[in-house]
Amino acid sequence: MSSQSTELTSVSSVGTENKPRTNHDEEAMDAPRLGQILEADDIQEAADDAARALAGQNLDYADAEKHGLVKKMDWILMPLLCFGAGVALVDKTAIGSAATLTLLTDLHLVGSQYSWTVSIYFFGLLVGAYPANFLLQRYHTGRVAGVACTLWGAVMLGTMGVKDFPQLASLRFLLGLFESALPSAYTLITARFYTQEEQPWRFSLWGLGNTILPVPFILMFYGVGQAPVHHIQPWRWIYCLMGLFSITIGFLVTVFLPDKPSTCWWLTPRQRAIAVERIARQQTGIKSYVFKWWQVKEALLDSKTWLLALMWAFQQSGVVIPNNFSGIIIKRFGFSGIDSLLLTIPNWAMGMIGLIVIGWTCTHLQRLRKVKTLFLAGNAVIVIVSGVMLCLYQGTSKQDEAVGLAFLAILGVNSAGYPIILSLIGQNFAGATKKQAVMVVTYTFYCVSNLAIPQSFKATQAPKYQDGLITVIVCQSGYIVICLLFYFLAQRENKRRDRLQDCEPSVGDDERATVLAGLADETDKRNLRAPLRPLRQRGPYSSSPSADQPAPTRSDEGLLEDRMRRVEEMLGLPPLRRSRRITPQTSNEEAGHEADQSPTGVSSGRSKYRLIVDHNGNIVYHGVTSLSQGADQPDDDPMSTAPPPSGDGRVDPSFVPFFQALAASKHITVAPEIGDALLDCYFCYSAPVFNWVTKTVFLRDMALSGPFFSEFLLMTIYASGTRMIDGLGEHERQAQGDLFIRLAREMLSKELEGPSKITTVQGLLLMSGRECAVGNTSQGWAFAGLWLALSELRTISLALGREPTFPPQLGLDPSRIADFEDDSQPWTPFYVDSRNCPLSLVGYVYQPNHIVTTFRLLARLCEIVHDIIVQLYSPGTHLTPAQRVTIVARARTRLEKYWHDFPEEMKGPTEPSPPPWVFTCQMLYHASWILLYRPLIGQQVLKAVERHVRTCEAHSVVAYQLAASFSRTFEGKMGYLSMYCAFVSATFDILLLKAERLDTQLGALSRLKSWLAILSKSAMQGPSIRRSIHTISESTFKQVAQDPILTSSDDGQWITSWHAATGILSSPAGFDVSDAFDFFELLGPA
Repeated sequence: MSSQSTELTSVSSVGTENKPRTNHDEEAMDAPRLGQILEADDIQEAADDAARALAGQNLDYADAEKHGLVKKMDWILMPLLCFGAGVALVDKTAIGSAATLTLLTDLHLVGSQYSWTVSIYFFGLLVGAYPANFLLQRYHTGRVAGVACTLWGAVMLGTMGVKDFPQLASLRFLLGLFESALPSAYTLITARFYTQEEQPWRFSLWGLGNTILPVPFILMFYGVGQAPVHHIQPWRWIYCLMGLFSITIGFLVTVFLPDKPSTCWWLTPRQRAIAVERIARQQTGIKSYVFKWWQVKEALLDSKTWLLALMWAFQQSGVVIPNNFSGIIIKRFGFSGIDSLLLTIPNWAMGMIGLIVIGWTCTHLQRLRKVKTLFLAGNAVIVIVSGVMLCLYQGTSKQDEAVGLAFLAILGVNSAGYPIILSLIGQNFAGATKKQAVMVVTYTFYCVSNLAIPQSFKATQAPKYQDGLITVIVCQSGYIVICLLFYFLAQRENKRRDRLQDCEPSVGDDERATVLAGLADETDKRNLRAPLRPLRQRGPYSSSPSADQPAPTRSDEGLLEDRMRRVEEMLGLPPLRRSRRITPQTSNEEAGHEADQSPTGVSSGRSKYRLIVDHNGNIVYHGVTSLSQGADQPDDDPMSTAPPPSGDGRVDPSFVPFFQALAASKHITVAPEIGDALLDCYFCYSAPVFNWVTKTVFLRDMALSGPFFSEFLLMTIYASGTRMIDGLGEHERQAQGDLFIRLAREMLSKELEGPSKITTVQGLLLMSGRECAVGNTSQGWAFAGLWLALSELRTISLALGREPTFPPQLGLDPSRIADFEDDSQPWTPFYVDSRNCPLSLVGYVYQPNHIVTTFRLLARLCEIVHDIIVQLYSPGTHLTPAQRVTIVARARTRLEKYWHDFPEEMKGPTEPSPPPWVFTCQMLYHASWILLYRPLIGQQVLKAVERHVRTCEAHSVVAYQLAASFSRTFEGKMGYLSMYCAFVSATFDILLLKAERLDTQLGALSRLKSWLAILSKSAMQGPSIRRSIHTISESTFKQVAQDPILTSSDDGQWITSWHAATGILSSPAGFDVSDAFDFFELLGPA
């Protein structure tokens, strides 16, 4: 069977909200398999080993290959799990076999001491449940299980030497403590290696160890009991044999039991990739080493957790009799202790039959897969009938004895429910921490049940145990009620999700995104992908590939589509849907409101991140980390809705709105030579930061009217190019750019008439970037980077009452969108006039472009920086010190890995300065460290603040060296994002002026002097940074004036003179950049 072909290109764990079905009663869907290659460069931290196992693997595999993999896993995993589970059961129930021999008399157990000996084992399980699950998440699952098995084998050997009740009870407690890792370990391994359809049968297969393995050991115990009298009692030999066998099994488990498919040593790389892909589709996650408290909270609030916990607790009541008291009850029918051992074998045989029947049926009979809990309820009915008969039967004749033994044997079918309940836990919960938390809760109930129920078997009532049998009957009745309740609740939930699916059109969930979502550590409550995956074609608006229409091939640029999809969730915008015309909002409401809904159910654009859309569709987004505001304020909050200190953040209040065409417009004819110059300027200095298409491809499509060219996009490129033209003053650049932007706005309505294209989003991105440069939008949108384009498109579509038509699948072809040869071509700085390039006169060595590589690196870095800002600076986020430390640690790991993967040839020295886009990428990386640690330094929430200060200082120094070299080489042609990075570094240097060490203060002051010079030169390209220059100047002067040593230094005197020349102005809006240049002429270069 061939699979559909799709290309997997990127990985991200951020914030997708996908829920798997409540799989217990709903058959999993047979989605087409994935046929594509995942590029290793696109793999990020969120996906760990599971995604790396897919790197470079073509996952277009046939059924024979899949069946071969499953068979290999069966032949290795099932014997290990079967023997491991079986030996654990035989070890803990060996007490029952020993009791039928001479253990009770040899150790002088009286009263309820035997019942307590049985129960105290479960105290050990209860105490060890949480530490065991923590170790299983943090360390290699197979090794943890193997070591635990070896240790309890040693405990079994130690039991040979016990002489009284306290010693026996102590070792029974340790036995439970070490065995606490087993159920969770085996459940996790089964869930990680087998699909949901395969799991019930596999749980039953290794559960057979609980019914098959006791039989040969009972026969051995019988032989030991029949042996001639020896100075070592027979029951002690039982513990000797079991101890040695457990240690052997522990060694095999340690060596052969894996941790997860992606690191399994006995699978080939291709088999590992297929195994990961199979499980990723199930949306239940692979494994995460990070403990997440929010997943614990979700587990505790999930009703399924408590239903399954009660189900397991009630089910265990039926296991108590065959495991611990069957031998004693059999004596009631007149059999000797040694003979009663043999007569427990039918009990285990019935359990084996029940396991095979229920496990095979729930896996292979399609109609019965949905009714697993009904099987469990039916199983409980059999146990109740058997318990009632045992309770009432007197056993006064041989025939009565046979009937009683038969009913006692039938009780063994109850053990068939144990692996099915574990399979429900493995199938119905996603998220590594949540699954572990559910295991702890259910395991606690399991232990409490096994602690309490044996106490109802009173020694004074032996061997009939009337109260114990009645307790079992009552608990089994509760078991039936819980099973039925779980069944009906799961059915109702799945029907609700089906109705939701029928109401919502498909969002184009492709194979790649499905697998990538399965790699993320998301919970079933947040992972909506599985239930919303189409079961059938849903009409003309479904974008899911049909069986006869393969999905288009994806390219490396497919990673952009994922970010666009995620920004919908970030902004609270709905997916594609048909909508009526929406009346745009006429005023802003309170900023704190959540996303409101229009009559059509479509969000108006206001979101939980306080992004507000005004009546013209402009996004209002203010924050004190913005270039247009101060950065040393205590409430460093980039998501703040408060207006800036001066004005409303707009340099030109009369700026024509984005989405309102001019009534009277003048068409401008651009001379070819001017157009070529503007294109050269744009592609020379700005392209990779906000560009999707390389220069070669754009010019080709411009000549051929190809898909990556439009007049709208051309006008926005012209507008961006005017910012870099030499020989034009600031006002001329602004006026010329405004003309091009006006034309672009007029063309935008036509651009929006048809389906949105690359050119639509690219043009909107450039328009927004230009708004950033002139102060109309805060820097936060620059960090949204490649997300910005989609958010703008969605927002204006909603504001205009137009259905967003951006296609969910672009089908981009790498050979068309990017000319990869551009990476190796030397970059030559562009000047509009014909004079010789001054760089050639100073021996400038032209650097390779790295244009495509930089684009991808910037896209990846923008995600990290965006997460830092949202998680650490969002308003209303009250983080505890521990939470803040966790966020910082994760981001630090991502940044370290990012720089480790950064190409060595692009790191390079600061001299000669690299091309502008490489420079921007490096500057953003160094600024991100300051953004990461600055909240910790400002609030001093860590003891290691000094270390963080040194880290930030080191990155500030490197950023300064890069910026100084770039400013000298390219005459201040710094892009907006680079300006922001310089601003961030400068604000940190202001903090360093408060340091106690003089050398630190002087170094920071020297850099601040240069930052002011560098940013002033760049103000021609981004006039909005005037407010930033003013902020840095004021803050620096304030700190210098308070310290006589700094005031008397050369740099301090420079700052004082600078402030005298520029700071006397009443408002930063009145600061003219020419003042700065006049000042530089007087004082010389900084």
